[in-house]
Amino acid sequence: QIMRAVFDFVHEGKREEGLRRLRDAMKTHPDDEELEGVLADLTLLAGDPEAGERFQHLAQRGPEGTGQVLVETNRLKHAYLLLRQAGGRAAMPVVEQAENSAQKAIRAGDETFSPRIELAAVHALRGNRQKALEWLELAYAAGARDYRALEIDPFFEELRVDPRFREILERMANDVAQMRERAREQLPEIFLPRQQTDVP
Repeated sequence: QIMRAVFDFVHEGKREEGLRRLRDAMKTHPDDEELEGVLADLTLLAGDPEAGERFQHLAQRGPEGTGQVLVETNRLKHAYLLLRQAGGRAAMPVVEQAENSAQKAIRAGDETFSPRIELAAVHALRGNRQKALEWLELAYAAGARDYRALEIDPFFEELRVDPRFREILERMANDVAQMRERAREQLPEIFLPRQQTDVP
């Protein structure tokens, strides 16, 4: 259900269908934290009013938790929504907490791209385009390749017109295409025609 909902929402542009699938699944599995996190991400992307309440709850329960659609932490997503709803006074202390936590993780030896995306998003929220791009470059160097998520990530809305942002995403897309081609050559059996692999 999760993968189909995300595919509908992100890749097919069927936002209402994707949200409906997840909301129906949540009725059946109300305690499923994975479902809850994905639904929260999609409500944020859709601009749905319920996103604020969902991320307030998630930020209280697990501020360092990240979603499967948008990599930023629950804390920073909550700050983003606070910024949109209530202005900077309530949001910026939460943004600072997110920044401090990501920097601490990097100092402690975290070499993954997640805290670097977090810091790129922090600087994008503050309107510091140059710093945001520098951290995106570092995230790319650390292995970030999900260009499709970055294309729709609301944290980077103001960067989408910047050629440097587009160039980073193009590099990610090219890397993904090359990895897919290598996989196709080495494991052709997993690239069956779609009609043979579809499930109802």
